[in-house]
Amino acid sequence: MTKVNETLSASDKCRRTKLSKKSSDELISIILRKDDTERRHSKQIETYKKLQTLNEKRVETLKATIENQENINKSLEQTVIAKDATINTLDKTVDSKDSRIDNLTKGYNNLYNANVKAKRDLRYATIAIAILTVALVIAIVL
Repeated sequence: MTKVNETLSASDKCRRTKLSKKSSDELISIILRKDDTERRHSKQIETYKKLQTLNEKRVETLKATIENQENINKSLEQTVIAKDATINTLDKTVDSKDSRIDNLTKGYNNLYNANVKAKRDLRYATIAIAILTVALVIAIVL
């Protein structure tokens, strides 16, 4: 018994002395309370472990969701770039068509003006021919 007492700390010796003075019913009550406490602590530890596992799964799910969102964002950026390129191409095509329309309009206006001038010149020529014909008829008749 002295060897056991020598290895115990002062607080353990004090606790041992106090417990040795207790009755067996008190000791049983202490042991049952200690068992209850240990059982509650075990359940709490088990619950915390389950919660930790659940939280780890949530973290993994969130990581996967973030990765998917990043992929979606990259895809959207590529789509926007492609749409911008298409818009730029369409703008160039529209500019080219506008330029072609302007050139055709100018050509049409030039042809129209030339046609108007030719009709006017034709009228003058027809009038001149009519006058010359009348003059020739008068000259022949006289």
